[in-house]
Amino acid sequence: MAVVILHPTEELKLIKFQKELISDLFTEGRILLAARPLWIEIGSDSVTYKELPSLNIRSIDFGELEISDKEIYIPVIISTENEQIASKLSLVSIYSGNTFSDSDRTIIRQKKQPVRQLKIFRLGNEKELSSVSKCITESKWCKLHYPTTTVK
Repeated sequence: MAVVILHPTEELKLIKFQKELISDLFTEGRILLAARPLWIEIGSDSVTYKELPSLNIRSIDFGELEISDKEIYIPVIISTENEQIASKLSLVSIYSGNTFSDSDRTIIRQKKQPVRQLKIFRLGNEKELSSVSKCITESKWCKLHYPTTTVK
């Protein structure tokens, strides 16, 4: 599957943010896990790594934090020359214990996530090694330039 791999600077900002969320949402009897790896899936399995340069990515924009019963994530819009691909970047999930309460949701809504847009990133090919293990088999650095993406 094709993925966007964050630049290390943005990845470090999000890792620090994950720690902050877990610390602020800690309650007795609930185990929260930071999502790893911090990769953004591009569409479904229908987009292959070899097709990525032809997508001509124009922008990768991050929305506001969203919450489901068991997960905190950031919606991501990948704008290409021909379409917009909706994806998400999972940050924190509940491993066991209580779901997010109304007071948890209030705390989450007050948080401002630290990354709004990616300018430099890698496009990669993700391979699932097992149910709990993934790796990148190929990748290329990209830098967004309007109106096209440069792939090196």
